[in-house]
Amino acid sequence: MSNGACAHLCNNTVGSYTCSCRDGYTLNGDSRTCTDVNECSTRPCSQICDNEPGTFSCRCHPGYTPGADQISCVGRSCDLLSSITLYNWDSMLNFAVVLIAYSLDVNECEEITRGNCEQECRNFNGSYQCFCREGFKLESDERSCRLIGKNH
Repeated sequence: MSNGACAHLCNNTVGSYTCSCRDGYTLNGDSRTCTDVNECSTRPCSQICDNEPGTFSCRCHPGYTPGADQISCVGRSCDLLSSITLYNWDSMLNFAVVLIAYSLDVNECEEITRGNCEQECRNFNGSYQCFCREGFKLESDERSCRLIGKNH
């Protein structure tokens, strides 16, 4: 490796150096190499999250388009209600709007097919997303789960 044996950033200190990582990475136990942080594990996107080296990007299901924040998705009849920004949870009016918006949502996970998810289905307002149990990884079809460590 170059850069003082650091994978990303080398920081000079008196008589030595320390390594650090660029945004979106975490320093490994060897204090030199960096591993990509899976930002998607915190569910930052309203519909589909794609982890990318050092960052992530959000996508929308068919029929939806990315919102101005590039995190939310808009596009169906409930969008007028679901796009209202609700910061004041103490307000009964805002609470009522939230209840109305969610009462219009179709819960794909409660239907017989569970959203066609192999293991877990989580409903969101205007959408749903499949998840896998611990020890499994979601396949590229975003519905099937594969046991981690198995190639088939």
